[in-house]
Amino acid sequence: MKPAPVKLKVHKIDTPYLVGPVDIFELWTGGKHILIDTGPPTETAVRYLQSNIDLSTLDYLLLTHCHPDHYGLAQYILDHSSAKLMMARVDSR
Repeated sequence: MKPAPVKLKVHKIDTPYLVGPVDIFELWTGGKHILIDTGPPTETAVRYLQSNIDLSTLDYLLLTHCHPDHYGLAQYILDHSSAKLMMARVDSR
């Protein structure tokens, strides 16, 4: 059986933090649209998401870890999509 095709797009979003820009990843595989991390909770990041990612087609939001530059817009994305949230259990407490 041939594996499902995978498409990956890397997005770089500016942050106000010393780490500088953060990468978030948009992935399409097995008929699913997945966003890995969100970017920081800033208006700039919200505008970036609105302009570059179709949240209406998002199936899953995967958070790698709970630093604000990686999960900062999680609630915004959940409020503006029907995505299911995936994250490590230890970070969900």
